[in-house]
Amino acid sequence: MEEDPNHTGALAPPDGVVPNFINAPSIHHVHIAVAIAAATTSTIAITARTYTRAKVMKMFGLDDCNLQATFAVYVAFTITTGKYGQEEHQWNVTLARLSTLLKYINYIEILYGPLMFSAKFVVMRQIETIFLQHKYRSISHTLLKTLIWAKLFFYGGWMLPFILACIPREKIWNPRIPGRCIDNDAALIASSAINILSDVTILSLPLAAIRHLQVARKSKLKAAAIFAVGGFACVASIVRFAYTIRLSKVTDVTYEIEPFGEIEYATVVLVACFPVLPLLFRHIAQHTQVILSSRGKTSQLGSDEAQIEAHPDHSSVRKLRAEPAQELRESHSLETL
Repeated sequence: MEEDPNHTGALAPPDGVVPNFINAPSIHHVHIAVAIAAATTSTIAITARTYTRAKVMKMFGLDDCNLQATFAVYVAFTITTGKYGQEEHQWNVTLARLSTLLKYINYIEILYGPLMFSAKFVVMRQIETIFLQHKYRSISHTLLKTLIWAKLFFYGGWMLPFILACIPREKIWNPRIPGRCIDNDAALIASSAINILSDVTILSLPLAAIRHLQVARKSKLKAAAIFAVGGFACVASIVRFAYTIRLSKVTDVTYEIEPFGEIEYATVVLVACFPVLPLLFRHIAQHTQVILSSRGKTSQLGSDEAQIEAHPDHSSVRKLRAEPAQELRESHSLETL
């Protein structure tokens, strides 16, 4: 008699454990919290970066538009997987739910490629703009361009093993049908290892360029501190690599899946956005100064008017009455920065 996929567990339970298909305990709320925190952090950083480049730097481009769109879809898929058994013990997940979960996980694996390329492309363009804008024939610029193309082919190629993981493709989420599949774990481990190498190379470029900058030591330290955040992205890649190896050796896969993709992406986004934040803070400080100055001058103007009413023939007061208005218009022009 054929098993009913809606009432059959996807893994044999340990001795003495009764499967719970109705209301199984889950830690998916932790995954959701991490995903939302990563999405919120990256959204704030991207908004700050976009405002600064569009309003302050007047350099808004296509790379500012693609950072968040893919991640929104990625997070939506990640949150949805909890409905189908992610972070539940696999013996509490029916075969029917596992089939849907495997389909969503495959979509997430496919999205990971364009997601990470969009973020790292912005980082590399940021490095080019800051350090290599007028060094088009330098070795560093050639290396950076090579890295951009290598990343494009790498993350484009990343999608193929997951799109074509099985023939027919339905076998990815329905392992019982006839067909052939590649070793998914081996593909993930190899890709993660290459990803670490490329991240370390990207981080090395700005740090090496900072050494040759003809600026004060304090400025070099500030620039190094900003791009040193990229070290967190490298750490996230290494942790993901170690976790991928571990995941390939466990049987209770649905329970062991963790949100490392979201954490890795958020760290890369911060690396992409941090270099413009000092300019944003300076812009805010200027606006704050203008507002405070305007209020002070408005108060002074009111005081001058009172003096004029009391002393209508006082010529020096009449002069003070006219000058602040002109200064106020000049200060107000800072809002157009």
